[in-house]
Amino acid sequence: MIHPDLWDTPSNSPKGKGDEAQILKNYLSSLTSKAQRQYNVLESLGQEITADAIKNALKGTSEKKLTLLEVFNYHNDQFLSRVNILFEPKEIL
Repeated sequence: MIHPDLWDTPSNSPKGKGDEAQILKNYLSSLTSKAQRQYNVLESLGQEITADAIKNALKGTSEKKLTLLEVFNYHNDQFLSRVNILFEPKEIL
């Protein structure tokens, strides 16, 4: 927590040039960059962009972990839906 007298409201950053102020400035800059990246990811995936969605993505709680088989099946389903090909098993003589 930072004391209100040490916070510069117009620039949304801590006042001063000491080590603690620089560490906090770097942390806030990094967090802002990560939040912007998550915003861009959500936007590119066409997902709903909310503060909770970005927060969960930053905390790592928003994505379900998938197995390799689930990813493989998802890829195949997407491929089939794009090319509209249905594979039918053929009888082996």
